[in-house]
Amino acid sequence: MIVVIGTAQLVKDYARPDLIIVPRSEMTKSQHPPYYILSPTRGNRDLSNCHGSGMVFTVTRDGGILSYIKKIDPGQKCY
Repeated sequence: MIVVIGTAQLVKDYARPDLIIVPRSEMTKSQHPPYYILSPTRGNRDLSNCHGSGMVFTVTRDGGILSYIKKIDPGQKCY
């Protein structure tokens, strides 16, 4: 499962069909990690979300970082 901060529909349009994309607004505390979170760099959203989580991938275009994908481990709060 990938939780998206921002516009989940945009991510769904470009994501592989086997990935489960969930908007952050639909994330509940009953859904337990591990999961991944996609955080855009626009407006520095990536700086205020999920501190201390492990970076697993960056989404780039022409050398610019557009988003980060972080793994949220069991017991870590990030919603």
